[in-house]
Amino acid sequence: MKHFVQPAVRRTLIVENMETALRNTHHQHAAGPVLPGPLFLIGGALDEDPVLLDRFAALTRAAQQANSSAPDATTLPRIGIFTTASESAVAPLDGNPETESDEADGEYYRQIFARHQLEAIPLPVGRAAVAPYPGAPYTRENADDAQLAELIAGLDGLFFGGGDQTNYLLALFRDAASETATGNAPEDTPPGVERTETAVMRAIRALHTRGGVIAGTSAGLAIQQGGGMVTGGTSVRAWHDGVTPGYEDDEQTRFSVAGGFGFFTEGLLDSHFNEWDRVVRAVCLGRATGNRLVFGVDEHTALVYWPTARTGEVIGSGGVSIIDLEEAEWSSEAATATALGVRWHHLLGGDQYRFDTEVITRTASELSEPGTDPLPETAQSTGGEDVGPVLLRQAQALTRSAGAVAALDYIATDPGYRVTLLRDERTIWTAAGGFSALKLSIAPLKNSTNHQK
Repeated sequence: MKHFVQPAVRRTLIVENMETALRNTHHQHAAGPVLPGPLFLIGGALDEDPVLLDRFAALTRAAQQANSSAPDATTLPRIGIFTTASESAVAPLDGNPETESDEADGEYYRQIFARHQLEAIPLPVGRAAVAPYPGAPYTRENADDAQLAELIAGLDGLFFGGGDQTNYLLALFRDAASETATGNAPEDTPPGVERTETAVMRAIRALHTRGGVIAGTSAGLAIQQGGGMVTGGTSVRAWHDGVTPGYEDDEQTRFSVAGGFGFFTEGLLDSHFNEWDRVVRAVCLGRATGNRLVFGVDEHTALVYWPTARTGEVIGSGGVSIIDLEEAEWSSEAATATALGVRWHHLLGGDQYRFDTEVITRTASELSEPGTDPLPETAQSTGGEDVGPVLLRQAQALTRSAGAVAALDYIATDPGYRVTLLRDERTIWTAAGGFSALKLSIAPLKNSTNHQK
């Protein structure tokens, strides 16, 4: 959410900023082998969170120093800002400071990063196949611009904003099979598995390969994974109607077979995870795409991932959930399905995770015996993106209690379904709200209409 008035972002200013940045591009990279840079995966609601922004700035400063043969402590790290996932501006922004669009969001983030000692450059790549208004700077064709790709090659990091992750596919990839006679892909047809990369996408990949930091929030997080990237949907619809490949602007849960950038290869990624009640959606997506692990990042939280070491760290005030389907058993499909044996881990700020060994190292003391609080009663929820972390609260209440089983009934559909949480001998928890190996099952509610607890 924006917290200050947006200045107008005009084409001339953007072009001038790009030209200045290109003149300042440093190609003095250190000799010898380099390693891929870290991913800074933000679950959403970045706002101006100093914990997250200062850590991102520190990572980018480290990348700047590592990749320059003559690092200068007085030169700010330089990052590019992609707001392609935002809606296209439909008119110049003068006189309308509350507008949210790719142009406005680019300037919004530029100002935020400047306050955290980063030189940030909005990059005018939009989802629109043609300029949405005369002189509009953000268009899809800019992803083929060699000068813009050269600029990206000299940066220390990139930031990808939120919105709709499918916009990144539309703008940064090309698919000859779906292109029209004019050479432009249909506006709402994402490129498929036969896609090719634009010049800007190749530059993004090269920057990451040589150690540049890649950050993304919400849609900017989702786009970092490979095949199976979620394109939309809710937990309620995922369980009731199933999961299908493709893209439509509705509540049906779908995924892209070709996926995103492929920088994160450890499993599926999801954002706004517990705030938007996405645990059940994650279970359904993992099964549909053949991914055993789903990593869900909460708002105001980042998962920092080092691809070479295959380690991760949780930063921020929320948590990172890991949904593990290794032991899951399934009875049937869609509305009558039953899932048994899913394991749920929840990490908090400061916790670390090794993706190779799947070992969690926590900052808080781990407890294995039951707590002393009363067992939470079975609760009800309508699901959706506005109900808050209802299932997480139920899980944390169970771990603090003396009991072994808790449940949450979802009643928005008929039949509804019950999520049952089970503590067993493998479950551990922390007083701060973290836990590991909580067992989870999903089953239809019997006599769902007018169901009572």
